[in-house]
Amino acid sequence: DTLNEMSGGDKSFISEIFSLFLTHVETYLKDSETAFVGNDYLQLKKIAHKFKSSVQLFEIIEIVTLILKIEDSNFPNLKESEKKDILKRIKELSLLAASQVKELSSNYN
Repeated sequence: DTLNEMSGGDKSFISEIFSLFLTHVETYLKDSETAFVGNDYLQLKKIAHKFKSSVQLFEIIEIVTLILKIEDSNFPNLKESEKKDILKRIKELSLLAASQVKELSSNYN
């Protein structure tokens, strides 16, 4: 609904938004893994923040909630297993969302 309102029903615009989302998912997953493995929590926070706007557009609340945990200043102090679980869940949900967006995008091509 949000996309239809934003686009005024413009299918090419919606198709472009879908394409950008898929690119953002791919970039987020790659870059967040690199930052996490390198213990670069400041970079991870920036990457997550940038990705948040994409998932907010698609109203994926669970991912937004998890990103807020990464953005929290206490994230580096969490147990390693908790940090991994947060990133793992974001990855799972992002891949699921990407799959659904790919399916939806076929209606707009």
